[in-house]
Amino acid sequence: MADENARRHLCSLEVIRAQLLLLIATVCQRYEAPLLELAAAQAQRKSRRDALSRVSRYVRENLARRITLPAAAAAADLSPNYLAHLIKKETGKSLTDLVTERRMEKAQELLAHTTLRIAEIASAVGFEDEAYFARRFRQRFRLAPRDYRSKASGTPR
Repeated sequence: MADENARRHLCSLEVIRAQLLLLIATVCQRYEAPLLELAAAQAQRKSRRDALSRVSRYVRENLARRITLPAAAAAADLSPNYLAHLIKKETGKSLTDLVTERRMEKAQELLAHTTLRIAEIASAVGFEDEAYFARRFRQRFRLAPRDYRSKASGTPR
């Protein structure tokens, strides 16, 4: 290719292109199996990310409702067992842990940026019992919801 480039005859550019294509084809043939494995692994990772994204969207859209593994799996077009395995493998957590985490994050937002009553916030993030919500919130953030709101707004209680 270097010689052809140095000579610069009629159609040298086309000859160089053809030689490059031949080189690429040879490399692809020689490393076909590892390249196919790599492509399959990347496709699987993308598929897993897409499935987790669908689950995340389902959780976000249904935060106020009861979220079950079968319903989340259906939203992601997966079996419940595979979804549980996938979530654990990718995040190290269970679906329940992820849902509770998202509920607590949403409760933080609502406490900091709205004037909703704590009972309304508990309901909005999927807790039927205000006392249980307050207990879980306190476990997670080391503050009662009312204290968190005061601290977030900068006003003393």
